[in-house]
Amino acid sequence: MLSLAVALRSVVCIHLGIVEQELGFAALPSQSPAGKRTHSIVLYDARGGGAGFVGCVADEVLLARLFGKAAEQLDCPRQCGRACSRCLVSFDTQFRGDQLDRHYALALLRTQGFIG
Repeated sequence: MLSLAVALRSVVCIHLGIVEQELGFAALPSQSPAGKRTHSIVLYDARGGGAGFVGCVADEVLLARLFGKAAEQLDCPRQCGRACSRCLVSFDTQFRGDQLDRHYALALLRTQGFIG
């Protein structure tokens, strides 16, 4: 889930024209309304007080499109193993390489119907 959060943050930043340091990310354990264990992806404004960037992507249709863009990013053009600087590794994820796996994130997007 962390890989999906990182990819989503990246495409949201591209969409908004901001640098990745403007948004924070997390993948947190949560519970569905039906009581099933799941995870939630959290994106948040990294600056104190918030700049309001995250609120700009709350639209459901836009989010679906951004998940599609995240899938394109996760389908790494370098065809790396789990993660590289082209798809998931950045300044703030470089020490979390053991938690990043683009293949797992792509599989999640497939099972949730965001990609074919």
